[in-house]
Amino acid sequence: MAADARVYHPVEIVSASSVATGFQVLFFVLLVLAGKSRAVIQAKPEAVTPPIPIAVKPVIDDLPLLKLGSKRVRAKLPDMWKKQAPIKQYEAT
Repeated sequence: MAADARVYHPVEIVSASSVATGFQVLFFVLLVLAGKSRAVIQAKPEAVTPPIPIAVKPVIDDLPLLKLGSKRVRAKLPDMWKKQAPIKQYEAT
C-alpha cells in the first residue's frame, strides 16, 4: 500500500467525534434535568383511632410458679460393648 492511502477521511473523523460529543452533552443535560425534579414523596398521615376501654379480668393461675433448677442426675457410663456371636449361614448342598 502506498503511504497516501488513508483508512478514514478527515470528514468521517470529524463527524464521528462530533456525534460522540453530542451524545455525551445530551447525557449530561438529561442527568442535570433529572436531578432538578420537583417530585417530593410525602408520608401519609397515620390514621388515629380513638382508644377503646376494655374490662380487665384478672386470672388466677393454679399452677405452681416456675421451679428453677432440677434434681441432680448422676452421670452413668454406658456398659461395655460386647461382640455379638456370628450368624450361622447354611450353604446349599
